[in-house]
Amino acid sequence: MGTCQAGAGAIIRDNMGRLVMAWWEPTPVVSPLHAEAWAMRMGLGLLRAEQRVEVESDSEWLVKIMREEHPCPWQIKSIVRECKANIDRLAKCTLGHVRRTSNRVADWATHRGLGAIQIGMI
Repeated sequence: MGTCQAGAGAIIRDNMGRLVMAWWEPTPVVSPLHAEAWAMRMGLGLLRAEQRVEVESDSEWLVKIMREEHPCPWQIKSIVRECKANIDRLAKCTLGHVRRTSNRVADWATHRGLGAIQIGMI
């Protein structure tokens, strides 16, 4: 299986829904699931340990893998392990699935990721 060019992005908002940080970058990945896991790892890595967060992904498969409701493919095992380590250091983290139509800002960031690495803080 070869790699392909994809974009990954993460959006971090406060409890009022205001944008705190946006991140996107091109990612050499082997599948859409790999790109989703890559983005989750990067987004979780940007958070501070004392934060209480809700993590949303439009990849239901990845959410089920993170909740250990679905087996993890070997290709993303190390990324999932890093995601779980980042979750463990947070004060509180809930993980949920959101429909892609409700995730348009993150989808925008992902498409921006096909261009160049950007990290923005507001």
